[in-house]
Amino acid sequence: KSSLEGLFLCENLAEEADELIADLAGAIAHNGKLEAIDLGENPSITKTGWSHFSRLLCDKSSITSIYESNHVINYLGSQTLP
Repeated sequence: KSSLEGLFLCENLAEEADELIADLAGAIAHNGKLEAIDLGENPSITKTGWSHFSRLLCDKSSITSIYESNHVINYLGSQTLP
């Protein structure tokens, strides 16, 4: 079980970061301690990449999925989800 509470990757992601974002969202999906993640200033993250985090924060595919979504993360940095 991870005790990671914050992850700050501002201006650190390479070109075509969407696949990395998908992997990252999957890796932290069940982390109950991560409160802050900052991915700001990463222009290579497209709407597709941000959609992985949207689902992580609130997966609207079913009532159970909404309940099981990560409601611990309270800071995403200055980046606005599209």
